[in-house]
Amino acid sequence: MYYVKFQLHRAAAAASPSHGAPEDTPETSTRHDDDRLLGGLLSPAFDEHSCRSRYTSSLYRRRSPFRPSTYLVERLRRYEARHKRCGPGSALFQEAVEHLRSGRNAARSECQYVVWTPFNGLGNRMLALASTFLYALLTDRVLLVHAPPEFDGLFCEPFPGSSWTLPADFLITDFDGVFTMWSPTSYKNMRQAGTISNATAEQSLPAYVFLDLIQSFTDAAFCDDDQQVLAKFNWMVIKSDVYFAAMLFLMPAYERELTQLFPEKEAVFHHLARYLFHPSNDVWGIVHRFYEAYLSRADELVGLQVRVFPEMPIPFDNMYEQIIRCSEQEGLLPKLGQTVVVTAANGSSVVAPSTKLTSILVTSLFPDYYDRIRGVYHARPTETGEYVAVHQPSHEREQRTEARGHNQRALAEIYLLSFCDRVVTSAVSTFGYIAHGLAGVRPWVLLRPPSPVARAEPACVRSETVEPCLQALPRRMCGAAEGSDIGALVPHIRHCEDVQKGVKLGWPPAGRAAENEARRWGRLRRASARAALVLCSLTMIPVVVVLHRCAVSSSWPDRVFEAKHIAGAGEQDMQDDLPDDLTASQYIGYDKFLGGLLQEGFDEVSCRSRYQFARYHKNFTRIPSSYLLERLRRQEALQKKCGPGTKSYKQAVKLLRSSQGVNMTTDCNYLFLTVHAGLGNRMLEIASAFLYALLTNRILLLDRYQEIGDLFCEPFPGTSWLMPSDFPLNYGEFTQSSPESYGNMLQNKVVGDNTDRSLAGSRPPYVFLYLDGNYEFHDKLFFCEDDQQFLQDVPWLIMRTDMYFIPSLFLIPSYQDELSRLFPEKDAVFHHLARYLFHPTNSIWYSVKGYYRSYLAKANKTVGIQIRIFEKEGILQKNGRFPYVLEQILSCAQNEKLLPEISMKDEAEAPTATKNNQTIAVLTTSLSSWYSNQIQKKYSEHPTVDGTRVEVYQPSHEEYQRSKNKKHNMKALAEIYLLSMTDVLITSGFSTFGYAAQGLSGLTPWIMFRSENHAMPDPPCRRAMSIEPCFHQAPFYDCKAKRNADLGKMVPFVRHCEDVSWGLKVITEEQNSTRGEALPAAVEELRRLRHRRRGHLQLCKGVLLNFEDGEGKVWRFRYLYWNNSQSYVLTKGWSRFVREKGLRASDTIAFSRLAYGPDKLLFIDCKRHTEAATGDEKPITSGEAARVNNTAAATGDEKPITSGEATRVVRLFGMDIATGGGDYRKWERAVEMGQEAFLMKRQCVHSAPHYTVRSAKAI
Repeated sequence: MYYVKFQLHRAAAAASPSHGAPEDTPETSTRHDDDRLLGGLLSPAFDEHSCRSRYTSSLYRRRSPFRPSTYLVERLRRYEARHKRCGPGSALFQEAVEHLRSGRNAARSECQYVVWTPFNGLGNRMLALASTFLYALLTDRVLLVHAPPEFDGLFCEPFPGSSWTLPADFLITDFDGVFTMWSPTSYKNMRQAGTISNATAEQSLPAYVFLDLIQSFTDAAFCDDDQQVLAKFNWMVIKSDVYFAAMLFLMPAYERELTQLFPEKEAVFHHLARYLFHPSNDVWGIVHRFYEAYLSRADELVGLQVRVFPEMPIPFDNMYEQIIRCSEQEGLLPKLGQTVVVTAANGSSVVAPSTKLTSILVTSLFPDYYDRIRGVYHARPTETGEYVAVHQPSHEREQRTEARGHNQRALAEIYLLSFCDRVVTSAVSTFGYIAHGLAGVRPWVLLRPPSPVARAEPACVRSETVEPCLQALPRRMCGAAEGSDIGALVPHIRHCEDVQKGVKLGWPPAGRAAENEARRWGRLRRASARAALVLCSLTMIPVVVVLHRCAVSSSWPDRVFEAKHIAGAGEQDMQDDLPDDLTASQYIGYDKFLGGLLQEGFDEVSCRSRYQFARYHKNFTRIPSSYLLERLRRQEALQKKCGPGTKSYKQAVKLLRSSQGVNMTTDCNYLFLTVHAGLGNRMLEIASAFLYALLTNRILLLDRYQEIGDLFCEPFPGTSWLMPSDFPLNYGEFTQSSPESYGNMLQNKVVGDNTDRSLAGSRPPYVFLYLDGNYEFHDKLFFCEDDQQFLQDVPWLIMRTDMYFIPSLFLIPSYQDELSRLFPEKDAVFHHLARYLFHPTNSIWYSVKGYYRSYLAKANKTVGIQIRIFEKEGILQKNGRFPYVLEQILSCAQNEKLLPEISMKDEAEAPTATKNNQTIAVLTTSLSSWYSNQIQKKYSEHPTVDGTRVEVYQPSHEEYQRSKNKKHNMKALAEIYLLSMTDVLITSGFSTFGYAAQGLSGLTPWIMFRSENHAMPDPPCRRAMSIEPCFHQAPFYDCKAKRNADLGKMVPFVRHCEDVSWGLKVITEEQNSTRGEALPAAVEELRRLRHRRRGHLQLCKGVLLNFEDGEGKVWRFRYLYWNNSQSYVLTKGWSRFVREKGLRASDTIAFSRLAYGPDKLLFIDCKRHTEAATGDEKPITSGEAARVNNTAAATGDEKPITSGEATRVVRLFGMDIATGGGDYRKWERAVEMGQEAFLMKRQCVHSAPHYTVRSAKAI
């Protein structure tokens, strides 16, 4: 828009950036340490890089109208020293914990503690935590925070040299279950029961006391007598969701101290919040990027926070009307409707332009208010001609306090609101309290109407202070008469504007000169900061914060995580003390480095799974090559040399910002993977990207916003594989059609024509590689030699993929020698890469070990069954109950002797000789619990034939896949690792979840094929060729020949997959040499058609079928069943096909059907035997045709097969078909069509077996 362009030019004209400033800092010439340390509130002893917000947030918001007292600064330094002396890890802390463990209170303890435990939403938590810290400051206690998983990653540590987080091995773990209003350790309950009194000696008290200060102040303890008793306890636990700091000002015991700490009583929360709450670098990255992209150029910022509560569901139109009335009443937003006009030289009237830009920041769970306000200002000019921009970072639609990502985004929006010059908040909203408290700005409060349909009068009022409101008061106040008005007891406490019964601090002085001066100074500072922002490029695309909505968590019990404390697993419990009788591997204690894949030197405590992994896996037959180990060490050195935070990385980012072409080779090139899709796909795509980075000497970096850090430990020593939050590219907006896409560059000939790409001169600074499953022809040229040579010198590759594309890397000539040296056992590529890269975080590993020890460790044999249903109901709605899938599972397991057969006799009738003490533990993983319940039911109701006991377990059953939910992914990863610990493995075809499990385990699985028409496949499963995953959407373009080809036959170690006939997978050459021994499952299926009454080709009286050949020509045959020969035949049209194709004995015919779509297209292809043998095409002679037509096929007899030919012959379609000796998979047609849609159709062909013609008759 025009106003953006105008402001960019204006800011650029005034810009004078400081090259030494951090990239996320709008450096100004007026910055001093006093501002940096917030007037002394902050200690200078912190590392700036570990928490960028601590010393830079002051540059983004207006100068505070309140200055901290020298006494407050002094007390904060004293507290920090005490926290360091008594905090977690210190000897005094350990001593205090031992006293706590004893169950009795210790007398005259040097260190006393108050433990805060959260309750309710983020705003409530911040208010209660600030109040608890003030209480700790007044009572000389050490504040410790019980941080649940969703609280992790929000704030930096506030105290230098120590931590405020309660250690994971703390004695009490179930805070929600222990600390309730009925808790016997509650102060109120103990007083009422007479357990404690003022006369109780310290050593006679319980080990800790619990203060329940939520809403109704059940344990109201704001009397001096109560405080004297509480002071005797060395350990105190506070649960609160209110700002109870206001009540401390009514207590005589603290009055003098509080007056010295806070001479300006309306600045209590303001100072405490600025001291305590510094967003983590992840959150600060969101704040910084959004501010720079949308808010930094504004002359004035207006924040609008809208919250509608369920108990008062105000309709949207009513709420919007109230916002507009408030704005008009207080002059908050620019007025609309009237324009200022001037006369031009020609006498016409034009609107007078204004240089002012006002940005409105809307925060709400819903987008409606943002859309309406933005639409109004875009449709109509303002009265003064100023420009108005409206922005909203996110709209989650519902509050999800349990979701970490939701809390991070909420905290980011709170901070963005605190940067505003004027703030409008919703009544009763703690979210708004935090924002205006941090800002030091008195807000305009949108009052609650008497009812949802009533009109609020007035629409809003200006708050008298910046302090939050204590909405729920205690039932009594010591020293006050019954029924006294607490809001009138002292001058500095008054009732709140938005909650009539609530109270707040800080009756202000008469004038507001100081505040007005602060607002003026803030505008000047913002103008200076705006001019000093480092503008990478005037055409740079603004950063868009992409927020993912987490799905609602499952209502089913989470058996992986229940009865286990995950995030708070103690150090002692996390030690791997598995006894010898539960040993999972004979290599226990000997191969924790996985044959050299891992190197020594990692901190074992921070990532227990890294070195404990080997103890729980049984397959160590795959030994990594010495060359692979050498290359991994070199890659680790490269990652450390060029990784985030290094000089090389900063130079590379600077080059990226320049948007200039590259004509020289750089020392550090990067591969940035934008991780997405489900967990199985993520692991496959990360492994593929890492191998590509290894082959091309690139540094691999991953998208940090996909919770990778919550799932996996860092794999590279001394550095991180997560992309820093200040990455300049707006990669979230890159799509297949983006101009940065390599496929588009090729199609538009931006990087040279199709014949000389490797010789192209200047390289762009970055290229976007779109390799998702729906990629197109030009995207797939990534796998060509010339294209790889071109991409080699591009400094930054931004890759998006959801597939395991490693098989196609084996087809690139320049990589084949290197890959052979890296992986002599070519089917162990993912096995080694996965064991090197993927180490679950401690919380996940704890659940894995706990579940394994509880259910699987003592079994004589473990069988893993991974069930994934791909029916439409399962993907889009619910994983339904399909009896044929259950039948397939049991048939596979019993036919392959993986599970014992079930005896239909009563257990009492079974012979005693069949009794044994063997136990098989079956681990099932599925989104539905129905299958495991049914398997368990069958084995529990009937004995097994051999007397083996079968136990069935399932860790979780989510019902729906929630790929964007962290907890869901953590459970999924735990289940993948549990599957990899089993002795044998059955997986579902096409499932990347199963691929990941089999690759980690090193076990060759039995694959259950996907069903057709809700019928059990026959056979139900089959042993895989290798443990490698399948590349589902592999290209079939021969780059050298420049035509389509069957890439499953190009090299001996890449073949088509068992479960995806058009896909590719890597195998060993030995596996390739023996793969023709088994009878093809598809041929067996067709051979049994005569015994079926239904089927996708089953017809009674015959019908005309259309088959399309590889050249796109349609052939029509009549298909019917002959009773006299008991065979299915093709009659009408078959003679013409045989004649025109020149078919003869030993030629190959492929029948196939499109697996997807409503058309159910049929295909037929043929390949002459001479083509396969010599490459020559010899036309069939008339004599040969006669011999073909005059065979035993006419009588239905089977002619013996000569030596060297297949050993079995099937009578099918009126032909004798040899079923052995050939490639039984689909022959990919090498047809050069020029239309990508047609090629994609060929990729979708399902189950196309080969038939070798022994004899055929043109009927």
